[in-house]
Amino acid sequence: MSNKLVGGMKASLFVAMAVTLGACATTPKQETAPPTQTPAASAPATQPSESQGTAAPTNSGLVSSYEVNHGDCLWTIAGQSGIYGNPYEWPLIYKANSAEIKHGPDLIFPGQTLSIEHGASSAEVDRAMHYAKTRGAWKLGVEGSADRAFLTGE
Repeated sequence: MSNKLVGGMKASLFVAMAVTLGACATTPKQETAPPTQTPAASAPATQPSESQGTAAPTNSGLVSSYEVNHGDCLWTIAGQSGIYGNPYEWPLIYKANSAEIKHGPDLIFPGQTLSIEHGASSAEVDRAMHYAKTRGAWKLGVEGSADRAFLTGE
């Protein structure tokens, strides 16, 4: 392989990791460590496990609330099949719970109960996914200007 191609692949991997980690953090002591959990899409959303919070299913099988466990982040929660099934939709959870997520979307805590709203318009989902992909730099425990702009609809 040419050095140019390998360098491009490394840059793509770095961007993908930055986007993934930009939405994942749980406690201050994990500030520099990447999350160890992978999305639990294969586990039923109604059966909590060590790596999956407690989910309250609706009649349609979709989850209406979610209790955060150690190791969870908005990215992995949104990626679960009973939630949204797409980790890039994590901003929808952030927006629905902005009063409970007081220190920015990168800092959630075990025991928090998050509301999971379904029925967002395709425009709202597109806006959330665009925000997730283009959010830019972030700092753990700090709500940035991009976060505030997303919440206010700017």
